[in-house]
Amino acid sequence: MKIRFTPCPKPEPKEKKKVYVLKRTPIKKKAVKIKPLSDKRSVQNKAYMTLRKVYWENHPECEYKFNCSNSTATEIDHSRGRKGEQLTNVKDFRATCRNCHNIRHDKNLKV
Repeated sequence: MKIRFTPCPKPEPKEKKKVYVLKRTPIKKKAVKIKPLSDKRSVQNKAYMTLRKVYWENHPECEYKFNCSNSTATEIDHSRGRKGEQLTNVKDFRATCRNCHNIRHDKNLKV
């Protein structure tokens, strides 16, 4: 008994479904403006300005005196920086002239 194998008939091609793409307008993101200062820092800045004014009235001369030709103070130096609560810490204030302030920061002196 002979068995004959015949190839399978080719399947009929399936109909391709049409895909419709909906054209949508892109979602526009609203620009959010970032505040230059936080609310907490703006309160600290207001307090600092009043403390600075009072400190200058009590310390009119330069406190560093590195070859100081001008003895009147024109700036406030923060000897430990201005981060966080250090901005309003009067213990770290030093009244200084521009020349002494530059010398202190150029030499990185801890005074």
